[in-house]
Amino acid sequence: MIKLKMNRYLYPLLCLLLLPLFGTGQTLQEWTDAADAAYAKGDYYSAYRYYDVALKYDTSRMDLWYRLGESAQEFTAYRTATEAYQRVVASNFRDSFPLLPYRQAQVLQKRGFYSAAASLYKSFVDEDPSNVDPKYLEQADRERINAEWATSVVERKDETNVSHLPGDVNSPHSDFAPYYKDNTLYFSTLRYNIRRDSVLPRRSLARILTQEPASEEVKQLPKEINQAGRMAAHTTFSADGQTVYYTLCDYVSGTPEFRCEIYCSSILENGDWGTPQRLPINDAKGTNTHPSVGTDETSGSSYLYFVSDREGGKGGLDIYRAELLTANTCGPVENLQDINTSGNDITPFFYTPTKVLYFSTDGRLTMGGYDIYRASWNGGGWERPTHMGTPVNSSYNDLYYARFPERERAYFASNRPDSLAIFWDDGEEACCNDIYSIGITDEIKLLALTYDAIEKLELPGTTVALYELGPAGRRLVDSTYNPTANDFEFTVVPGKQYELVATKPGYSTDRDTINLTDPAILAEKTIERKLYLSPDLELDVFTFNQKDSTALAGATVYLYENAPDGELILVDSIVNPTANDHHFKLRRGKQYQILAKKEGFKPAETFVDTNDPEFAEVDKIRRDLYLEPGLFLEVYTYRLLD
Repeated sequence: MIKLKMNRYLYPLLCLLLLPLFGTGQTLQEWTDAADAAYAKGDYYSAYRYYDVALKYDTSRMDLWYRLGESAQEFTAYRTATEAYQRVVASNFRDSFPLLPYRQAQVLQKRGFYSAAASLYKSFVDEDPSNVDPKYLEQADRERINAEWATSVVERKDETNVSHLPGDVNSPHSDFAPYYKDNTLYFSTLRYNIRRDSVLPRRSLARILTQEPASEEVKQLPKEINQAGRMAAHTTFSADGQTVYYTLCDYVSGTPEFRCEIYCSSILENGDWGTPQRLPINDAKGTNTHPSVGTDETSGSSYLYFVSDREGGKGGLDIYRAELLTANTCGPVENLQDINTSGNDITPFFYTPTKVLYFSTDGRLTMGGYDIYRASWNGGGWERPTHMGTPVNSSYNDLYYARFPERERAYFASNRPDSLAIFWDDGEEACCNDIYSIGITDEIKLLALTYDAIEKLELPGTTVALYELGPAGRRLVDSTYNPTANDFEFTVVPGKQYELVATKPGYSTDRDTINLTDPAILAEKTIERKLYLSPDLELDVFTFNQKDSTALAGATVYLYENAPDGELILVDSIVNPTANDHHFKLRRGKQYQILAKKEGFKPAETFVDTNDPEFAEVDKIRRDLYLEPGLFLEVYTYRLLD
């Protein structure tokens, strides 16, 4: 799970507690020491408030204003951090803080002021201060690129609605990892604490909660899962729904740090989760978390995707997967090399219907913190990950993106301050991870409709295939047969090119291409394409006696196809001993030779090119062949072998 957030309502209570202390003789140095100690422990909220109290003794201390800015920044109270840094910038002591432009740029970037942030990053790098660790210069240059790129992303903002989940799902604490099964929402929360904790402030306990359909109330899972003193989080189910996977985490003794492992439980007949079983894929030296089950429908294999900082990764937290062999056994663990970066890559979610892996990362171009990316599985490897844009992503942390076939919206967690805001609202501070829903922004619905090209009527019983066209060639994405209607619905991805191919026995094939790199098409949420299939042409051949034009029965008619290389390929032959009619099926787009023979008559022949425009709107062709009576000598030649 990602770092927890502080109670939004803790500040007023803490202020009430501090007021008596402030009047009982604590000195400026004591408040400063307490703030420094809290900052060193990673308790940025306490540090932020202690520095604030210390400054009430002496507002001229620019070092305290700077440290207030740093602690507020770490606690995500960015408005306070901005104001604190600005006090230092406006003073005569600003040169005493060489990292000040870098810190200011970080806060501006977090608040979504990308152009201003990029400018500060550039100034900081160009100045190249000698008393600054080079790592800050390298990081500033990377973040400048991020900020400049984010400026263009904001300009392309999608207006898709983002909604804050209603009811008791969200709280003043961190709520995350949404998962729907049978319309029941499973999610994780940090709204609980260790009751008797030796560490202050008391450490949070993650719990898995559920919300039933049409209910606003949430409930905890039983104590067998939400165990005393342990954190339980992250829910994902096997493809058959009979096994659930999740994480159980333990704090490292006396610290706010924790380590997680992945467990599974069988789903009992009453719906309860069975006894937790630890999975063998857990690494003893690292953390193992964020499980997600995804199925490759092509191969039929299910995989458990998860996150770990085990040795051998690309850096930080990496995404791994292992094939699920049974409920609690897995195949070899595989590092997703094409997905992972030198940063942190987390919260994977594989959406089976479209074979897409959604994940969050801080190791690629981001708008700030963690951003959500997507990568398609093509059956043999992962395609290049692409950024999900706004409003899925913001200048804050955006995580746990998830989709479910039975639901028309996607879900994710974010510490953005407002359900309707893309960027920070100056009226809010230190906002927290809440769960949101959003319309699907990375896909377009493609509706294919099939028609009879002659009658212009709906044509059921057709098969329509969707192919993706790319540098590696033509790849089948999906193929659907509709026996009773003429509509076919597919999902396509912006930035790609596709081909539709419609086929039906007895009909010609029709094709259409869709170029989703075209901005005009991308503006549409649903694309419609009509495919017209022409029925096979019926060829009626009638044979006649050339002498008196009477019907000539007993003739044999041969149908040959003219191959592209000029070879004649026999398709069919028909003899009618009692009448003069012969009936064939011709495929459109081909050329044919027709030959009629009868003993005692000279052969007659004709030619049909079905590409001829005269046949475009017809479904029948007639050819009359007149055979001349008489005796004819057929001569055969042979080559003698030596």
